[in-house]
Amino acid sequence: MKDARTTEGRAFGLLAAVTVVVSAFLLFQVQPVISKAILPWFGGSPAVWTVCLLFFQVTLLAGYTYAHLVISTFRADRAWWVHGPLLLVAIGLLPITPDDAWKPAADQSPVTGILLLLLANVGLPYFLLASTAPLVQVWYARVYPGRSPYRLYALSNAGSLGALLSYPFVVERTMTTQTQCVVWSMGFAAFAMVNGILSVVAGRTGGSGRHKTPRRVRPESAAPGSTRASWQDRIAWLLLPAMASLLLLAVTNHLCQQLLVVPFLWIAPLSLYLITFIICFDNERWYVPRWYGLLAAFSVLLVANMMLSASADALYGDLGVDLQLSSWRSSIFVEAGLILLMQFLVSMVCHGELVRRRPAVSALTAYYLSIAAGGALGGAFVALVCPVIFNSYAEFKLSLLAGFLLAVAIVYREGRRSWFVALPVLRWVTLTVGAVGLFLVGSVNSGTATGLLVDARRSFYGVLSIQEFPFEDPSRAGIALYHGSTMHGYQLTAPDRRRQPTLYYAPETGVGLALTHYPRRGSGPMRVGVIGLGAGTLAAYGQPGDVIRFYEIDPEVIDVAREKFTFLRDSLAEVEIVPGDARLVLEREPPQAFDLLVVDAFSDDAIPTHLLSAEAFQLYLRHLKPDGVLAFHVSNRHLQLGYVVQRLADHFNMPTRYMIHQPEGLRLENPPSFWLLATTNDIILNDVDILKKSYVLGDAWRAVPLWTDQYSSLHGLLW
Repeated sequence: MKDARTTEGRAFGLLAAVTVVVSAFLLFQVQPVISKAILPWFGGSPAVWTVCLLFFQVTLLAGYTYAHLVISTFRADRAWWVHGPLLLVAIGLLPITPDDAWKPAADQSPVTGILLLLLANVGLPYFLLASTAPLVQVWYARVYPGRSPYRLYALSNAGSLGALLSYPFVVERTMTTQTQCVVWSMGFAAFAMVNGILSVVAGRTGGSGRHKTPRRVRPESAAPGSTRASWQDRIAWLLLPAMASLLLLAVTNHLCQQLLVVPFLWIAPLSLYLITFIICFDNERWYVPRWYGLLAAFSVLLVANMMLSASADALYGDLGVDLQLSSWRSSIFVEAGLILLMQFLVSMVCHGELVRRRPAVSALTAYYLSIAAGGALGGAFVALVCPVIFNSYAEFKLSLLAGFLLAVAIVYREGRRSWFVALPVLRWVTLTVGAVGLFLVGSVNSGTATGLLVDARRSFYGVLSIQEFPFEDPSRAGIALYHGSTMHGYQLTAPDRRRQPTLYYAPETGVGLALTHYPRRGSGPMRVGVIGLGAGTLAAYGQPGDVIRFYEIDPEVIDVAREKFTFLRDSLAEVEIVPGDARLVLEREPPQAFDLLVVDAFSDDAIPTHLLSAEAFQLYLRHLKPDGVLAFHVSNRHLQLGYVVQRLADHFNMPTRYMIHQPEGLRLENPPSFWLLATTNDIILNDVDILKKSYVLGDAWRAVPLWTDQYSSLHGLLW
């Protein structure tokens, strides 16, 4: 009988390791799977991932709470009677593929819609996966009383990292979104069966607490931490993961606003976040507080100065130092690399200090519960509180400040008992430079340094700012709309010039020429569709009898266009504004028979990929007249989006004209505008003025894969 129990105990160790790895893999694999599946339904906004992360963090907290209650209430041999039925119910709810009925209405809160959708489709499976790691570790400690179960936590994080890294490089490339949901559901069903078996074995082997461990295994008393944690430790268990979570979401928001809202840019920060967990929980010697504190503080200062590169260059120039920080921001690789490096170092400090305060096994579930609560606290602050109390992405600046203060505190703590105590001058220099750098970041404007900020608003879809440019020359003075750091419209304020389209939409641009040179039948009216309202500049082209129909997902943009700009009310055409995501609205509408359909719905430099897919292009054609024109605004600081649209047009056998226009006269900090016209209309294709503005795109676009709702990639698109 003793040999049988020993054999069961050995089998339990292997089964526990497998269960922890598989559960962690599924736990983190489902995050990009379900998030990508619902991304097109909510406008492709970076906030979709933020809200999803909030849901996952809160559900993780619920799972850890459940594990804590099960462990503190039931013996291991009775846990199955609670855990088993929940596993069976979760299997009955599979697959996790969301139904089209969950697509939001135009007036529905996106945050509420996302949370309810996730709760209904992945809530219970994710809840049970979240509870697995702490449950299995406590069961493991009961079966092997002398062994530390913390290694299983590192093993769990390794499984999580494997899930994240495999998604963009394997899963996303080889499976459609629907297939991903089905395969994941099959994996969860297999996990549920293994987890059920493990709970039974745990009850048989360790339920009475009489299983003995060989003498060579160190006793629990040798495990790090003490049975009774101090109140300082318990506060640290909450605040340290909250800070790491805040930094994770702030960095993810920043990167997605600058590039694409794609799983890869979600996964990179989350992977670094997990890697720090793995390193710190594997062994305490990997975290050296003194050095990681110094490196983290320096990295924050570097990012802080880079974020205000123009002002920082001027400041350092006055001091005789030519750093040319502005050139760093021109490269997305440099900017993203420095920000991700900073996130890694600050997260190492947070999680390293967290591990230094870990308790003995008797307080293990409370420890993990506090970690999950801290993560949820940071996620809730970014997803729910920040959009209400801030009119900018201030959480990124706050994360820099918090990370810097924590790093400096760690360095000073270590300095009291090391060589650093002999360098007081370096301490004061660090503090002074840090204060200056963070002050600069706190004062940086979301737009340009030239304009005067009039108003700023933040919504689920981003940050809007309205700035005035009071040039001495009244013919150039005007008001601008920014989304993030990108100008999305400029209106001249002189009464005789306020109806004049400017910048991206000037008469010499691709869209301007398409509107003014479109062959009106007998000088009849035109019907124009515009995806993306902005300041409403294109309404200025309207003639009596024309209909210009704008599709706009962000209610704040609609309010700003009506309140701060006059393009809409000055237009001679009939102007219609349809709220809601254009893709969903066009799917529900009958064919609109547009003469011209303009696609210009990009926020900052982030691209809603669901508006540039083959399915979206096919939808546009359904609403376009046979000889109509599709005009795509493909201006972007980092990506050659013309390749994507040219690949789509070629797929649908539509000739194109690629057009570039450099704004002149206003002397604003604004890049050239890039437009791509796709049409079978020979009059437009052969128009002399359009041909003069057209450029050869080259053949590089042929290597770009066709974007679909199931696939999109940055490969070959970076400038």
